[in-house]
Order: sequence, then structure tokens, then C-alpha cells
Amino acid sequence: MESNEAFNRTIYHLHQELEFTVSFEDTFEVCRRLKELYEELYPSGTLHALRVRFTPDGHDRTLIGAGRDRRSTWIDLVCNDSRGFERYYAAAQELIKEIGARPYLRKFFTAFGKADLAKLHGENFTKFLNLVEEHDPNRKFANEFTRRLFGR
Repeated sequence: MESNEAFNRTIYHLHQELEFTVSFEDTFEVCRRLKELYEELYPSGTLHALRVRFTPDGHDRTLIGAGRDRRSTWIDLVCNDSRGFERYYAAAQELIKEIGARPYLRKFFTAFGKADLAKLHGENFTKFLNLVEEHDPNRKFANEFTRRLFGR
């Protein structure tokens, strides 16, 4: 399907999204653990959405992309912002770290920093930081978010 047909949705309330990737083979186990974590924290509530999509192997055009170099499952946790998503996202981020999932840097996440990205991306992260140093030595384009993730 075209993406505008497959993912067409309207969200009227405030919401946050936490998205990350795992290897395709881990899809069902990770989804099960996220669902159980939510049910443990909010026994009477319902997770707004657990969106899952897939990308094939061979994505190697980014150094620190979440779907780089493997067949990936993208898991997007969409929570209602008006009901206190913070507890679930804090616990989910710890689970994401535990299983070695890669966060999608454009979405909500606060528990990751430079050391976490270095662990996840290894040599590619070092190459990325070298490029940042080469092309923006004075950190003209840095902000609070990028300083947390990339240092300085």
C-alpha cells in the first residue's frame, strides 16, 4: 500500500512518540515485553498505539541511523500526552537500552546520551563525531539536544 493509505490516521489529542528499531527476528518478543510493561504500569489503561513497520537489510547510507545494516523492525510507542506517559516511557527506555535497540533520534527519548550511542553504533559513532568536528568545529549548529547526544 502507499504509505498515506496504510498509515493514514488523525490524532486530535496531544501525544508523544518513542520510536526505535530492533532486529526483525526480535519483533514479537520485544512487542510482548513492551505490552507487558505497559499493563504492569497501567493495569486499567490501554496503550494508545503500538505501531510496527519494517525495513529490509542493506541500509548503510547513514552512520548512526536506527535501521542501519540490518533487517529492522521499527516500533513506535504512541501515548496520550494528557494521561502521563512519562512513567511508561522511562521504563520503556530502560528496556530499550537493555535489549540494545537503537532509538530513532527524531522522536521522544531522554534517557540516552553520548555513551549510549557510542555503545550502539561503535566505530560508526566515532566517524560521525569526527565529521561533526571537521564540519562544525565551533558547534554553531549545536543545541541542548545535540550536546547531550554528541558531547561538547
